[in-house]
Order: sequence, then C-alpha cells, then structure tokens
Amino acid sequence: MKPIPGHAVLFFTTDESLQNAAIGVGPYLATVTQVFSQSCVDLEVQRDIGDLVRVGSVSQDDQLPGPEFAHVRCWMWPSSAAPACADHKVDDEAIATVDGLQAAEGYVLDLMEKVRLNEDLDVDPRWSSIARTHIEQGFMAMNRAILSPETEG
Repeated sequence: MKPIPGHAVLFFTTDESLQNAAIGVGPYLATVTQVFSQSCVDLEVQRDIGDLVRVGSVSQDDQLPGPEFAHVRCWMWPSSAAPACADHKVDDEAIATVDGLQAAEGYVLDLMEKVRLNEDLDVDPRWSSIARTHIEQGFMAMNRAILSPETEG
C-alpha cells in the first residue's frame, strides 16, 4: 500500500530524545504528513496523549526492531507490525479494526479538506487546523487503545 498524508502508521526509534520512557523504542502511533516516495515520509508522532512531535524523512522498514535494531528511526504499517511488536498478542480482529479506523480517518480527513477548500464557504483556517489535529489525535488514541498492552496507572 502506498502511504498518503493522513494514514496512521507505527513509528520506531532508537533516538532517546524522541522516546517516551514508558514505551522505549516503540511502537508509537504516527500520522503521515508528507510523502516523498513509496517508503520515505514525514510523520507526526504521538509520544503520549497530547505530546506530538514532527519527524522528517523517515524510512519504511519491514523488519521488526530487536536487539540488533540498527535504524535510528523507521515506520511500519500497523497490520504488519502489531502482532509482534509489543509484548502482547494482537488478534486478527484488532488488526482489522485498526485498518477500518485508518480507512474511516482517511475518509473524514479527505472530507474536511474538501470543506476547507470549498470557495463557497468561509472556513476559518485556524479552527480547521485545530479540528484536523483533534481528529488525528482521536484516531491515534483509539488505535493505541486497541494495539497497546494494558498499562497500570
């Protein structure tokens, strides 16, 4: 599948400045913001709820990170990484649900972009941007709720 802006992906990094101590190398939920090629994208990475960081020129990798994880950072599709990337099992229904959420998010973001670009409407760009960010955060949080193990707290 070719990445497009708005797609949700998983981000991994060995760069401690980009890590959340509770998650470490990853996975982190991220949204594609710009596409340079089939495998190189810019991402908006959610390190924690409300803590978004932009990361540029991230390459796709089909290998799951392990002790020999040599890449400083990479991204994967949730359906290819989720079953083995965390310390818990993710069943096929969870993966299908996340894939469905990605499709729904893409539809909503496309619709919002059409509304924003509609010349017959006077859309406030600030509020449009805020709405987009909240939609993206909501989908990322729901995907994390499905894919991440339970945390004590």
